[in-house]
Amino acid sequence: MHWSCLTECRTVDGAEDGTRVGMPRRAKSHETDEAAQGVFKAAIPKDWVVREQRPDYGLDYVVEIFEGGGGRLASPNLLGSNGVFN
Repeated sequence: MHWSCLTECRTVDGAEDGTRVGMPRRAKSHETDEAAQGVFKAAIPKDWVVREQRPDYGLDYVVEIFEGGGGRLASPNLLGSNGVFN
């Protein structure tokens, strides 16, 4: 299999982090969002059902909460942050 770069793909001279010239970089906001989703999903009890909403228009998930023999729905909107909320 052969592939080629559509943009310049050379390592910056002397760059210790392997940064490549002309290549897109992942936005910090995307990294923060992905981390927030992981924290949220890890905090949800295993017997609850989490459904991701796409496209996202203010509600990121629909969560079916099963407690006491009945079910309820919640629609959380996540907001990731690099800080700590009080």
